[in-house]
Amino acid sequence: MSAPEAPPPSSALLARLEGLRPVRTRRPALEAALVALGSAAVTAALLVASRLRWDVASPLVLGAAAACALGFAVELWWALVPPRGQVLPLRPRAGTRVALVWVLLCAALVAAGHDWAREPTDAFMVSARACLLLGCAMALAPALLCLVVLRKAVDIAGWRLGALVGGAAGALGGLGLQLHCANGHVLHVLVAHGGAIAVPALLLALIVRR
Repeated sequence: MSAPEAPPPSSALLARLEGLRPVRTRRPALEAALVALGSAAVTAALLVASRLRWDVASPLVLGAAAACALGFAVELWWALVPPRGQVLPLRPRAGTRVALVWVLLCAALVAAGHDWAREPTDAFMVSARACLLLGCAMALAPALLCLVVLRKAVDIAGWRLGALVGGAAGALGGLGLQLHCANGHVLHVLVAHGGAIAVPALLLALIVRR
C-alpha cells in the first residue's frame, strides 16, 4: 500500500516563504569595538565637563588608568565575544573573573595613590559620594550599549553575563575617576573608586539574573 501524498502547500505558506530573508548574523568583535568607541566618547565628554585632575600626566596616574582601560577591554571582550565554538558569550566562573579584575584594579589604584594620611570624616563622605556617583554615571553608557547589543542573549545567559557587562562598565568608570579625582587616600580609593567599579557589576548581575 503506497503512502498517501502530502497535500500541496497553501498559497499563504508559499507567500510567507517567498518573503523570508536571510538573517544577519552577529559580528561580536565589531560590536565590541563599536561599544568601546561609543563608551570612550561618552566618558571623554563627561571628563571634559567635570575636569581632569591636575597631575594627570604623572606616570603612576597614567599607569593605573591603563590598568583600568585594560580591565575594561578584557571584560568587554568576555561579555560580547563568545568563546570559540559557542554562539552565546557564556563564560565559566564569570563571577570569579569579575572579582579578580576588581582586586587587580583596586591594587593598581591604591598603588598609584599610596596616600595613607588621615582624612576628616565629613570631607571623606562628601568626596566619596561625589566620586561614586560620577563613576556610576560613566558606567551607564557601556552598560546600556552592551545590553542593546546583547538584548536577545541576556534572558538566556542570566546573571553571569550581567556581571561581565557590569564589570566592564565599572572598569571604564574607574578609568574616568582615575583621570578626574586626585584624592589618593586609600579609603577613598577603595570605597569610592573601587565601589564605582563594583556597583555596576553587582547591579547588572541582579537585574538580569535568570
